[in-house]
Amino acid sequence: MKRGQITIFIILGIILLIAIGIATYLYTREEERPFQITERFETIDPTTLEKYIESCITSVGIEGVYLLAQQGGYLNPKGDDKYADFGDGLQRHYYTDVGVVPYVGNKNDTALQTIEQMDTLLERYILVNLPSCLDFTQAQGLRVTQPEIDWQAENFTPTKVDHAPERVMVQARIRPDTHDILLQAYYPILFESKESSFLLADFTSILPLRLSLLHKIANRLTAQIAINDLTGLTYKIEEHCKEYAPADKMINLYADTSAFAEESLIGIVDAQPVSKGLAPLRFQFAVRNANVQGVCIG
Repeated sequence: MKRGQITIFIILGIILLIAIGIATYLYTREEERPFQITERFETIDPTTLEKYIESCITSVGIEGVYLLAQQGGYLNPKGDDKYADFGDGLQRHYYTDVGVVPYVGNKNDTALQTIEQMDTLLERYILVNLPSCLDFTQAQGLRVTQPEIDWQAENFTPTKVDHAPERVMVQARIRPDTHDILLQAYYPILFESKESSFLLADFTSILPLRLSLLHKIANRLTAQIAINDLTGLTYKIEEHCKEYAPADKMINLYADTSAFAEESLIGIVDAQPVSKGLAPLRFQFAVRNANVQGVCIG
């Protein structure tokens, strides 16, 4: 190899080493930057934070609604101390792949959760799970004070915190008239910097979920099954589709009847949430010692 070629390779090697050194230095500076940011205060738009908090209330509320619907109006039909949900008080339940479902019909006896009971459970679900949704680590330079409440110890009553004048609370209203769910929360969060401070506390969210409609259909359906049981005949859902179908034809009913026992898992499914980017909302419950079968599509 000629001396000129060796010289060129040496020069290229030196350039490569210099480039690696510069890249390493810059990379190290980038890695250190987040720690430097936390040292200084930055201005955060209160409107952005307010929208973020409301989005968390909405998200947790939707989770709670789907859980309530999936388990026949309970957060857990067997009971759950975390929410002071005492369940249905029964020893026997219907088990599915995704959860536990209550028997709300036994021959001609019915015991469906009320709208008001579901309101209360949804409020408790939001209070317990909202803190795990809220994450203010990106609000650099702000000291954030949130409610820290042991809701089980407080028996889920509105509770005072030091940094706000009113008691922390969440109200949920599953509304039969508008077929949606209104969430109103007084959940005070204090943001402080060297220059200023502000309190965000009042939040409202409307969930476009027709839980009240599904509950109304479930109420009518369980009552009809109970009446029909007195005759000793099988209740055939497909013979009554018009009684349960809303004008938009978005509700489907299914009875999954056991081949081994006189019991059925009944699902009432609303496809309307799909238009909002959500999964279909399924309200389901079980009946036993009664004959039910059939399907209604739309």
